[in-house]
Amino acid sequence: MKLAVFLLAAVCSAASVVHAQDKLLACTGSGTVSDVQTTNGQDYNYKTHEIDKSTSSSTTVRKPFSGTATVELSDSTVRLKLPPAVVPVLSDGKEAWYVLNDAFIGDKEITGSIRFNLLNKPRIKIDRLTGTLTLSSGFADFSGNCALVDQAAGPKF
Repeated sequence: MKLAVFLLAAVCSAASVVHAQDKLLACTGSGTVSDVQTTNGQDYNYKTHEIDKSTSSSTTVRKPFSGTATVELSDSTVRLKLPPAVVPVLSDGKEAWYVLNDAFIGDKEITGSIRFNLLNKPRIKIDRLTGTLTLSSGFADFSGNCALVDQAAGPKF
């Protein structure tokens, strides 16, 4: 019985050591995302009192947004939960955690890419000196200022 209690205590303390080494960042900022703007029109014929033709045109625009990215750093992996505006429809979902692929974790920066889908693979850079996170792809860009989250602190309200 004493051995079981000792082993349970050892496992619990080892788990808390692993979690104590993990860092959680909240990166608040803004960016732009590609969107399609559609304009519809109609030509009215005053002689026949009918609509001659309907027109529709689509234009790609950059739509601004603001939000917060959450970054979880451990010894060997980096995971990100991004603002919903950045995450495309064809992906793992708006609330999903994305693993940083080809991650380089250095003293001054963390770099890599995430994969939303076959076409959308944004590059991520976290500058560890300034605390700035940048995400860039052809579909979206985001820049945020990161702050370390104290996981041991209680609720703020």
